[in-house]
Amino acid sequence: VHDFAFFKFDPAAVKHMPLVELPLAPDEAESASEIVIIGNNAGEKCSIHRTTLARLDRNAPTYSRSGYNDFNTFYFHSASGTTGGSSGAPVLNLKGNAVALNAGGKVGTSAGFFLPLDRVARALKLLQASQPVPRGTLQMVCTHQTFDEARRLGVPDEIENEVRRRCGRQRGMLVVSEIVPEGPAAQAQLQPGDVVVQVGGELCNSFVGLESRLDDAVGSTIDLCVCRGGELIRTKLQVDDLHALTPHRYVEVGGAV
Repeated sequence: VHDFAFFKFDPAAVKHMPLVELPLAPDEAESASEIVIIGNNAGEKCSIHRTTLARLDRNAPTYSRSGYNDFNTFYFHSASGTTGGSSGAPVLNLKGNAVALNAGGKVGTSAGFFLPLDRVARALKLLQASQPVPRGTLQMVCTHQTFDEARRLGVPDEIENEVRRRCGRQRGMLVVSEIVPEGPAAQAQLQPGDVVVQVGGELCNSFVGLESRLDDAVGSTIDLCVCRGGELIRTKLQVDDLHALTPHRYVEVGGAV
């Protein structure tokens, strides 16, 4: 789902090159902060781009109409001007700590998109401890919408004020956009346009908060509160195991999968 991988190697096997660790620091990403992207831009060895983080709450970009697209995560945005060759390059702050991974850009523009490191750092920590990496899902896709849009969808002023007060970093709320038929969200009769208010009994308006609560509840149930047309709807959903639902092999016959 989120496009990253880990490479395991023996440091003792690396010759004639000192190894330098880049600490993962997802909490140090800040809007309007300066960043440095080190990669192989346009096939050039060791290109260095210096730019400024513009947004931390962009919805996942659309890479392809028929191929891979990420979802249920924020992306960072910057006018970095990076192109092919720098995918997966570290995005560093001025302390030299990694705050994101360079993920892609918009053709014909300078727009660059970076994957935050919250879930990357979590997965790495679990792997280093030889523990499984649980992934929970309600089989639905959410997007992050502004408070103006949430208000248009019926979110009362008192809920908006509470979310603004307690979850001030994000400037909006999560809204259901797609639901997989027969999944937990569909069985609970959730609908596109439902605004997420609480997950697990706590206010939630960020993807990291949503995913962390689902990952901790795999195989059990979780309480969910959404707002639909100004009415609060509370329900209990089964949290599915995303690993069990993800195919590991495909059969292709006559050009069809």
